Formats: sequence, structure tokens, C-alpha cells
Amino acid sequence: MITFEKSVPCAIPKEEIRQYSKLIYLIFISRSSHCNRFITRPANKFFGVNLECELCGARIQGPPTRIRLDGVLLNVCSTCAKRYSKYIVREVPRSTTSYTKVRTWPTRRRTVPRLEELEYEIVEDYNIRIRKARESLGLTRELLAQELGEKESVIRRIEEGKLVPTLDMARRLERILKIKLLEPVGESTYSYSEAPSRRFSLTLGDIVIIRDRREKEKEKSDTI
Repeated sequence: MITFEKSVPCAIPKEEIRQYSKLIYLIFISRSSHCNRFITRPANKFFGVNLECELCGARIQGPPTRIRLDGVLLNVCSTCAKRYSKYIVREVPRSTTSYTKVRTWPTRRRTVPRLEELEYEIVEDYNIRIRKARESLGLTRELLAQELGEKESVIRRIEEGKLVPTLDMARRLERILKIKLLEPVGESTYSYSEAPSRRFSLTLGDIVIIRDRREKEKEKSDTI
């Protein structure tokens, strides 16, 4: 007599059987070159593979969150990240040293008067020296003005003592007429018996005295 035993129910859960079936199917179709592109296409754009939470096993959608639990780094889903938020590893951005180009503007140099301009002055009888030198060379005021690059009226006013030439003009007159029109400040006016190591410097009061003295001498020469 043939006896039939009762069928024993399967102890494997249906969910695992379903996963195993999918795995066998994927292995089968992976051998086909037609489906190879479909299998190797990354499902997660961040790591190229399907990531699962290392705590709960759920599939991670989007970028995973890294936590440090008991000294171990784990990739977890957003739900577990909220639950273990105090263990999230914060990535510190690298400090990049930025160099800003500083624009340098050209410094404007201050125009300081030359030392020789401060130490020299026009002689008192400049007008007489210029007139005599011009006449001795046989030059007219017009010719001297052309050589000097000035107007004839300027030469006339200088010879009349109504216009004092500048230091630059005096140097040009010295070169053309072969005369001396410049002298060191205070050389012919004052004499001091001070020690040679001590240098004399004019004060504002001294300059006023010299100017008044010149004006008085000009007035006397005009009246004569």
C-alpha cells in the first residue's frame, strides 16, 4: 500500500523568497549582453550602487548620512540620521587661504625746493650789472630777450629795477652775459663771529628786515 506523507509548510518567509527570486533573475539576465547596460547602470548617483542603511537596512534615497557610533563610521538613511543626530559626522570644509590683490596707487612726490634755491639770492644791484653787461657786449634789449626766451618788456623792467628775475632766469642771464647775479644768502649783508661748526639759519624776522632794506634802497635809487 502506498502511503502519502503530509507536506511540510516552508519555514522561509515570503519576502526572502521574493528577494532570492529577484537575485536569481538578475544573475540570469546579467549574462545577456542586451541587458548588461541595464544592470550596470548606477541606481544611486552619489556612489553608483544601491546603498542600504547600515543600521535599519532600508534603501537610502539620495546622499547617505555618515555617523560615528561606538567609533565606527556608518552610512545611514535620513530616518536613522534624525534618530542619531548627535552622532553625525560634520565635515569641516578645508580652509582656503585667499589672496586679494592690493592695488597700489602711485605716490605723488612732494615738490620740495632745492637746497641751492634756499641758499642763494639775487644781488642787490642786479639791474645795473645786467644793463652794463648788455651794453658792453653790444646787445640790444630785443636781442637779449630773444636769447633769453623772454619779452623785451621783461628785460626793460629788470634793468629799471621794477622786476626781480627768478633764480632760473638769473642763471641764464649769468650764462649769456658772463656776469654774477647770485650770491649765498646773508653773505654780503651780515657777518657773524660764531663757531664754524654752528650753521646760521634765517628767521622770518630777518627776511622781513632784508626786504625792507631793499625797498628803501630802491626808493633812494629811484629818487636819485
